Amino acid sequence: MVPDEANSQGYEYEFTFTDDNSFAEVDSVLLKNGLTTGFTLRNATTNQVMATSSPDSRGDEIFNSEVLRARTYDGMKFTITNPLVPELSTAAWLDNSSSVRGTPTPSTVISVGTPGDNIAVPVDYELRVSALGADTSNSLSRRNRVATNYSIWDVTNLNIPVQVPFQLSEPATPVIPGDSVRGVLSPGDVINIRVASVPVGSYTYFTRSTWQLEVSLSANAQTALDEVQSTSNVLYDSLAVHSVRGLQRRPYGTDLESGELIDFLNEINTWYEGLLDSLLSVPGLQSVIQTIPAPETSLATLARIQSNEIPTDGDIFLLETSKPFDRDDVIRFKVDGNRLEDTVSESMLDDIYVVPDPYVAVNSLEARSVLLSGRGERRIDFRNLPKECTISIFAISGRRIKVIEHVGSNDQSIATWNLQSDDGLDVSYGVYIYHVDAPGIGEKIGRFAIIK
Repeated sequence: MVPDEANSQGYEYEFTFTDDNSFAEVDSVLLKNGLTTGFTLRNATTNQVMATSSPDSRGDEIFNSEVLRARTYDGMKFTITNPLVPELSTAAWLDNSSSVRGTPTPSTVISVGTPGDNIAVPVDYELRVSALGADTSNSLSRRNRVATNYSIWDVTNLNIPVQVPFQLSEPATPVIPGDSVRGVLSPGDVINIRVASVPVGSYTYFTRSTWQLEVSLSANAQTALDEVQSTSNVLYDSLAVHSVRGLQRRPYGTDLESGELIDFLNEINTWYEGLLDSLLSVPGLQSVIQTIPAPETSLATLARIQSNEIPTDGDIFLLETSKPFDRDDVIRFKVDGNRLEDTVSESMLDDIYVVPDPYVAVNSLEARSVLLSGRGERRIDFRNLPKECTISIFAISGRRIKVIEHVGSNDQSIATWNLQSDDGLDVSYGVYIYHVDAPGIGEKIGRFAIIK
């Protein structure tokens, strides 16, 4: 902002926006409006339209055009940041550390995106875990209308949350051994939030997907699960090779799959400790028994993975998006003029610096006179100074050689030194200390060098 008679009148201004209605065209109930197509800047006090974007502008052009960036309106210049399309800004479990339930925040990873034909929409959602039957997956197939232990809510307006439909895809084989109940939120699930309803007989089917939520194990849990599966397979093979308790018939197949781990570990856990001494005496089996975790230990690891990675009643996952301006958005502000602040933070002194540093024998900063031969003006600039301050320059020995009383028109001003002492003598090469004393603000000490 620069001083201007208009912006000192206490006028109120506002930006309004237009959009292409693209989201409402997909679903006028669950979505609204569309992507930004333009803006209008208006003096709301006088009702004067001051600027309007070009009707042909789209995307970045709307707010980066000359209309907004290169012109001044009542002494004001504007920069508006607007996403071209909705983007993910938050995707995380809400922290349970202060929850009275006392359950840990889930470690489960949920990746959010818009693959394929999915639409990025400017809506915030919560996935709320509760009891089985909280909602049902939307599908044309009756078999895939799975009752779930969670529901999804549009929380863009926190005062009026709206429950929304979704479609669930579960893995054929559970990622976590023992996760056998359909509809329970767990790794391997893929959830697509749905819009665009069509009636199919008495059923309402939603045809389009927006944000997709892909649930997976945390890295630590995946490592632990892989380790249990690997060591259990080694134990299974070894017991089978040595014909222990009928395992030579390989009742669980050639290799243990994820879904068979718990059954195998539970079975051998019933007799493993009792036969441990005998197993250790079998040649070729001893080294395996000594290096592989006991079945009880592996079962405890799987139970811990289940506890940490399968969300429970009360857990909430939040998905927030950036939102392009649309017709419902208004930026309104009031201006009471341009003025210098009476108080300035001492931290602004941290921005003071000397240029050039070091000062060298020939420097492009020196203005060369066309009337004189030689080097032209010799100078060093102190930049980002407060409006009023005293600059004292000292030789490294501590002798003060120059005092500059600086008075600028505003903060972040510049003072120039011609490299001469208070006695009018050119200073020599070396390191110098400067001290800036700004009354009512603070002090800054720094150094610079003059070199050949």
